[in-house]
Amino acid sequence: MAAAPDDGSDDGSDDVRYATSPWVSVGLAAAAIALALMGWTTDAPGRLLSGIAAAGLAAEAGRTLIRRPTLQADPQGVTLPGAGARPWVEVQALRVIRTGRLGGGGALEVDLGERVIVIPAYRLGTDPDSARATLEQLRSGRRSAAP
Repeated sequence: MAAAPDDGSDDGSDDVRYATSPWVSVGLAAAAIALALMGWTTDAPGRLLSGIAAAGLAAEAGRTLIRRPTLQADPQGVTLPGAGARPWVEVQALRVIRTGRLGGGGALEVDLGERVIVIPAYRLGTDPDSARATLEQLRSGRRSAAP
């Protein structure tokens, strides 16, 4: 997860975009195919469960390829999945959540007051701590040259 955000350095803007690595999407799709093929070697309930799991993985693979970027920000505000474009004044807090489950990759939590958007690290394509630091810089207007 060492992917750096697209900081717009090629056009001089302070725009920051975070997106899932295409390799993660390929891995999800490959896992969906493998699970679907494995399902054919088992009994009917196993095929049903394998089919449901494969469909879920395929849907997530498609979502990570189609919905890009996952998060976009500039000095005026942030664009989030499911919440659209929001000015920084509506963002009450940016937090990083760490759990011991599933490798503990963490997630970025964006508190909008009336709702909270949680974006897992694999969807950001980078470490949530570095994404939070970059977003806090943009939010406070202290954006440095390198994220």
